[in-house]
Amino acid sequence: MKSRTKVAHFAAEALLNNTIPRDRLVAMLASWLKDTKNTRQSSYLVQDIARQLAHSGYVFITITTAHPITLQTKSSIVDYIHSYYGANVTVETKEVINPAIIGGVQIDTPNGSLDASVKRKLIQIIKGVQR
Repeated sequence: MKSRTKVAHFAAEALLNNTIPRDRLVAMLASWLKDTKNTRQSSYLVQDIARQLAHSGYVFITITTAHPITLQTKSSIVDYIHSYYGANVTVETKEVINPAIIGGVQIDTPNGSLDASVKRKLIQIIKGVQR
């Protein structure tokens, strides 16, 4: 039985080197999760693959906002990611519009998240008042 870390390393290498088509790789990973009865760990496997890719110079981030962001804002976020991971990394972004966060931004990276949304700030205020 291979460990989740080894499977993540294998998947990251396959993605970086284009040795296995993505749809085939996804099927292989799903099969491994099912065969090893680790389907509950699928989100952890995805995080492990993202960390392996980041370590190899490819960073995928998700930017969630209540409204579409400007190119300038997106560029500033990507510049920040470059300052954190290094100027030579490839940064791929996925933008998600979620009106529930009201305003601000949530940024998810392989190493963590930044939640600077209005929703989070309101929750913090409410929790502070309830104490």
